[in-house]
Amino acid sequence: MSSLLQPPRGLSISCLPTEILTEIMIIWARVDVDAPWVASLVSRLWRDIALSTPQVWSRIWFSLKATSIVGKEEEFRCMEDEDDVRGKARPLSLWLERTGQLTELSLTIQIDRNTIRPDRFTSYNISLIETIAMFRGYMHRLTDFELIADSSEIANYVVYSFLKATPPSRLSTLTIDCVPNSRAFDTERGWDLVVGGLWAALDQAGFIKSLVLRGCLPPKPLPTPESASPSRITSLNLIGSSRLYHIESFLLPGIAACPALEHLTIQHISTIGPLPRDIPLHSLRCLHLHYLDPSALEVLLASIRAPHLHSLSIIQSRQISATDGPKSETWRRVGKGFQRFAENSPSLEKLSLARIDILDVQLVAALGSLHWLRELCLRELFVSRVALAPLSRLGTPLRAEVDTSIPRITTVLCPHLERVRFERCPLLTGDMLCELVAARSSASSTQKLLLLGVHKCNSVNSEDIAIVRQVDSQLMVEYSPSSSIAVISGALEHQISAVDLE
Repeated sequence: MSSLLQPPRGLSISCLPTEILTEIMIIWARVDVDAPWVASLVSRLWRDIALSTPQVWSRIWFSLKATSIVGKEEEFRCMEDEDDVRGKARPLSLWLERTGQLTELSLTIQIDRNTIRPDRFTSYNISLIETIAMFRGYMHRLTDFELIADSSEIANYVVYSFLKATPPSRLSTLTIDCVPNSRAFDTERGWDLVVGGLWAALDQAGFIKSLVLRGCLPPKPLPTPESASPSRITSLNLIGSSRLYHIESFLLPGIAACPALEHLTIQHISTIGPLPRDIPLHSLRCLHLHYLDPSALEVLLASIRAPHLHSLSIIQSRQISATDGPKSETWRRVGKGFQRFAENSPSLEKLSLARIDILDVQLVAALGSLHWLRELCLRELFVSRVALAPLSRLGTPLRAEVDTSIPRITTVLCPHLERVRFERCPLLTGDMLCELVAARSSASSTQKLLLLGVHKCNSVNSEDIAIVRQVDSQLMVEYSPSSSIAVISGALEHQISAVDLE
């Protein structure tokens, strides 16, 4: 009996090769900054692996807390001797020493409220200066720098101080996070969000290509720019918050200051303003406009010019219901803006639309401009037979005798289309899918569909999917049924959840 209760031999983790344990440790450290410190408490084996693997120490995290400051006497305190090391202040010198000769380091500095004061010299300012001095010998190995602060004023002070002390020669990504936790801001004063000395700070590090700003904005370019750093930015990610309102004078010029952008992401912007401006971005390849309200989306689509764009993803923050105000006027503004944007971006190959308010005629006209489109994703849209018919057959779409604005189609739209996905589209039916697949699989003038995705569409069931598979047995079909049956009517207000398209 005792032999049965004994664990089987060979199941101990120590029996795994050291190479596998090392890879486990590296993957753990990628998702948990506390991983190397916690691993040092598990066993001597894990401690030896952590100490012999510099990669797990490459993500360095430092925090200035208002409750306590890490003094020099704490530098020699061994963190592994504690029972719980999560969230504790760590000896930075020991952390840097354990990185060995790694050539790529990332640093995150978190500045708590009521610590750093740009207008006066406090003990926290001294602590920051000591941290910068300690990191000076490692700046040539820094590739990623993230700052989490409570305001753009503090972020401006810390970033400029840090990059000016010893310019990092290999820094490629800078992230500034100024999203507040519980502090109230005046939403009418856009300049409170601007990191005024950003371009001057980036001039100290000439190799930065990627810039991420959360809850803050880049400054306006000067009439005669003395800074060359904006022209080197190829990736810009602007993530707003609930306090971003009436900032058309800052957001649009900040984007225009980066003419070499290849990737642009704008998220969570509530209201920009009524006046768009022309922003030519000839190098832009990927554009994500996520969780924007209709007015912000309208201005951005009217402002950005990206003739060589390859990928476009749009998620509207809220969809206008049938009971909202002058529905036709609002739909026409947003939809018309998207239609014009598509006409100016003929090279588009990947398109994702979610919740966007668009009419059938506008969607058909936009798709008619996208000859090279290969992947189409429609999520939480009222996609009717009228809008889908031009993708599957020639001739005048249904209901044209009633709606004269819908043009006669003389050629099948998007002939190179290979992948189509629908999600939570309440008007989509199994007959529409069968017609689309049958036309694409038999027509010699169009690319055969390789993938069809149908997820949680109320009017499509498993029987419809079975018929689709019979129409084209080689087609890869992704299907997930709807959890509930929705009643579709003219006044349907579709409740939607925040789902990322990426």
